[in-house]
This record gives sequence, structure tokens and C-alpha cells, in this order.
Amino acid sequence: MKIVLFQRILPAYRIPVFRRLYGLFGILTCYSNPVDKGGIRNADEKLDFPVYKINRVHINNSATLILQNPLPILRKYNPQIVISEGSPSYLTLWLLLFLKWFFGYKLIIWSHGIRFNEIDNPFKNFRSKMQLWLFNRADAVILYSEFRAALVRKNVKNSHKIFVVSNTLDTEKLKKVFENLENSGKQSIKREINFSHRYNITFIGRLLSNKGLDDLFNAFNQIYMKFDVALHIIGDGPEKNKLEKVSESIPNIYFYGALFDELITGKILYCSDLMVMPGYVGLSVVHAFAFGCPVVTYKGSRKGDPLHSPEVEYIKNGENGVFCNRENEDLVMILTDLFSNPQKLKEMSDNAIRTAYNDASIHKMIEGFKDVFKYLDLR
Repeated sequence: MKIVLFQRILPAYRIPVFRRLYGLFGILTCYSNPVDKGGIRNADEKLDFPVYKINRVHINNSATLILQNPLPILRKYNPQIVISEGSPSYLTLWLLLFLKWFFGYKLIIWSHGIRFNEIDNPFKNFRSKMQLWLFNRADAVILYSEFRAALVRKNVKNSHKIFVVSNTLDTEKLKKVFENLENSGKQSIKREINFSHRYNITFIGRLLSNKGLDDLFNAFNQIYMKFDVALHIIGDGPEKNKLEKVSESIPNIYFYGALFDELITGKILYCSDLMVMPGYVGLSVVHAFAFGCPVVTYKGSRKGDPLHSPEVEYIKNGENGVFCNRENEDLVMILTDLFSNPQKLKEMSDNAIRTAYNDASIHKMIEGFKDVFKYLDLR
């Protein structure tokens, strides 16, 4: 089959997926330059597989409201299947939906399905109604998680065309880093990176207001007086200056800035007992699990379904991570309980590793694409 995939940009975390999709199915990824707003950049400097950069227009200089010109690539390849990013603000999707009637390809929409803040009341506002309309007109829909897929299946006209391709990172590459660290041993790595405290908490991600960093710092302010524990902050963002000022009155907090070296971040996660991110979590869950680091985060919605990206579904409460209530004292109690029970921490770490390399395996993600193509071919 000739398959073309359209999306806004080419982020680094997606490169391993696109490489495998090209190698297995010959899928050609098409993308454009992002608007210059300091967000996620293209990682297309040294690629070892073909991609195609296309012209685009950013409406009102928006990073998300983008219209690309797919016509040259459609004329050149005449694809049987087109895969498109699935947000209604991705204007290229609307054009691809129109053009399918002229080119005769089957259209797959690849989407989160439902925004994290609409989980309790899906497909009720104007934007989500537009998304449901798009889903009903696509030949197949790829979603990131079973939970969101179940909600979408209840609302679309044809539930059989909804498929799950669990979102993840390059677990194959992360596993090699993890195994090399295991060969050296945790105590050796701790000495190498100057981890001198008995327990270590890590936060890794953008320093944003929706990440719950204020709550984390407040909880840590109580925890460090009970345990020999340090808090390691990896990332940059608008909250950094404020947090650094707060840390002046709280000992054992270390800032690393934005780190892009997978070996360095891997060592920090490998030597950490927990990754705590009270607010919105995403692929950082997989990153932490890949190095045996359990995750603590907040419950979110009124129904108890976390208001996070789909990757939060990898967390199994009490097994490889913990969901806590938004009250700060609950976070303090959970951290106290875990640091008082090293055996429990060890069990959760082992479970996190199994989740990363089984449930969140990049091979499992690729298998999901095979199911979609099989469905389209057999109809």
C-alpha cells in the first residue's frame, strides 16, 4: 500500500515511530516548519529515512491553526491511505477530507479523541462536536488509549472503525540505556551524579502552572524534615524563577534546567525513588517507568478519571504509581507512607519497569497500526 501521513511538525519523540512506520509499511511522513514561538521544534537535522516537508500557512501566527498544501504529495504518490493528525484546528485535515473524494484514498484520523478537560462531558461543546463530525466521516480513527476509545465508540456511528495505538516513547532505546545502568549498579551511578540523600524525588517536564509544582514544593517542605530526601527538578519554563526563589528557604532542592541528553536524564530517573508530578502528566510517565521510577500524580475529574494525557492510563494505582487527592496533606501522607516502606517502593519500581517494556512497548504501538490497515483492507 501507498500510505502518506500528514502532521504539523516532526518532534524528536516521534522520530522512532515514523522510522518504524516507514520501514514496515513505507509510510511517508509529511510535515512543516513550526511557527517561531519557542515551542516544540522539528527534529529533522539527521534523519535516516525519507520524509517530506510541505508549505504551510499559520493562521494569525498560531502554532496550532495551520493549513498545509498536500496537493503536490497527493499528485506525486496517489496514496491508497492517508493518515492525518486529528485536531479540528489542524486545517489540513479538513482539506484532506475534501480531497479524498477526488483522489479516492481512505482517510485515517489519528487523535487524542477527547480533550483531558472534557472527559466528564464529551462531545458537548462546539469544538468537540466538530471532532465527532470528523470521526464519523473518516474511514478509521486511531486513538491513544482504551479509555478514550470506549468513550468515542459510544458516540460514533460505526464503533468498529475505532482503534487504539497506545502512545509511547522509543522504549527499545531506553531499555538499552537502562540495562547499561543496571550493569553499573544504582549505588555506583548515585556516586557518579552526586546523589547523596537516602531518598530522591524527581520532577521532569516543563515548569508550568498546571504541573502542580507549588503543591509539590509545599509537600516537600514537610517531607524533608521527616526523611533524608532530595527533590530534583529537570526542566525549564515560566515558573522557574518563582520556584528558585521559593527553594531558597527549603533545603535539598536541585535545579538542572532543561536536559536533552537521554543518558543524563536516565541516570537521574534510575537513581530516583519517585517521579512526582501533581498536575498534568503525559509521556513523562513512560520515561519514568523505563528507569524503574514509579509516578505519583493527582486524581483529576469529578468521576475519578484523571485529567491527564492518555499516557496516564499506564499508571496502576498502588502497583506502579499512586493517584492522590488534590489536598496537599494527601500528597504528604502518600510520600510519608512510601518512604516508610522501602519494600513497597521496590515492588512498585519493578512493576514500573514491566509496564514500560510490555504495556508501553513501542512494538505494541506499531502493532496497533497493523490492525487498522487490516481493517481497511478487509472491508
